[in-house]
Amino acid sequence: RVFFVELKTDAASRRESQDEYLQAAEGLGFRAIVEGVRAIALASTSYQKYYHLLTELAELGFLSLPSDLESLVFPRPQRGVRKRLEQIEVADRDAPIEVIYVQPKSLSGERCIDFEAVASFVERHDDPFSRAFAKSLRRWTIEAGSEPPG
Repeated sequence: RVFFVELKTDAASRRESQDEYLQAAEGLGFRAIVEGVRAIALASTSYQKYYHLLTELAELGFLSLPSDLESLVFPRPQRGVRKRLEQIEVADRDAPIEVIYVQPKSLSGERCIDFEAVASFVERHDDPFSRAFAKSLRRWTIEAGSEPPG
C-alpha cells in the first residue's frame, strides 16, 4: 500500500478540486502514477532533480534504472542521458493508494491525522527541535488569523 499524505496547515485551505485529484489518484493505482513520473522525467530537463525520485522508486521495486544513468546525470547531465531515461522500465506491479490528510483538526469520515496527534508523537523525542515543533503544531491548531501573533 502507498500512502499519499496531504499536509494542510490551515483547514480552510482544503479545496474540493484538490480532494478530487487525490481521489482520482486512488482510483488509478500506483503503477499508473509511476508511469506518469517516468513520462515527466522524460519531458523535463531537470534530470538531477528527477533522478532522486526515480532512485527512490527503483529502491522500492516500482521501476528499474539503467546501471549507468547516475554517471550521465551527475555532476552535470551528459549527452545521451535522455536515451538512457527512455530505457527506464516500470515494474509490472501495482499498489493501492490511500490518501491521508494531516491538518490542524480531524474531520469525521476521513482518514485524517490532526496536529495534536502528530505533536504527541513528536514530543516523545526529548530534543529542542522536537519540543519546539510539537509546541508549534499545537499553536497551529488555532485557526489562522483568529488571534494576535505572539
